[in-house]
Amino acid sequence: MRIVERAKRVLGRGCVRQITGGSFAALLLSLVATPAAAGTILLGQTVEAAYLYPTIDVVFGANEVEVEVGGGQELSSFAGFVDIDFSDTSILIRAVRGGQDNSTVATFDGLRFFDVDDSIPAFETVLVNPASTFSGFTASRISVNADTIWVNLLGLGAIKQGEVLLLDLVESGHPTPVPEPGSWLFLATAVAAILGWKRALAAP
Repeated sequence: MRIVERAKRVLGRGCVRQITGGSFAALLLSLVATPAAAGTILLGQTVEAAYLYPTIDVVFGANEVEVEVGGGQELSSFAGFVDIDFSDTSILIRAVRGGQDNSTVATFDGLRFFDVDDSIPAFETVLVNPASTFSGFTASRISVNADTIWVNLLGLGAIKQGEVLLLDLVESGHPTPVPEPGSWLFLATAVAAILGWKRALAAP
């Protein structure tokens, strides 16, 4: 009966007297549903960052480094052109100089992020956050599999110093809020209780 009392506190006794079966079931579901907590994606994990040029298979120079994701910016002036700051669910890339258009001599000019220890939850997709300001960048320039993210900046000579690219990470099988099994039993018991309570209210 505690959930009945909770419903009465939320709606008031008068409102509960008038509530329909369907709407009351929806209310109960909202009261007992317990969202599954999202797991950690990058925090505390080791990520390898690499600058690839002139193809997607070639690391340019010595621009390949492993970092542990924590508080603060992990990489400064990486490959001479970007700062990179990882958070648990995003990657912030900030241009430290203007862009260059190398499209006539290369097929790839950009970054790769790799799960070194195979311990990061599998990526499902990477979204371009609306706060991004990289001139000319679209989601079509991102490729992703379970362990790797590629970001192709080829031909983006219009990028200016200080512009940012913010990537939001979505892990594979990201949980959605659903009631736990115990909550379903609780819900069924509460429905039976409230139906009896409403019949008592209707009785002369």
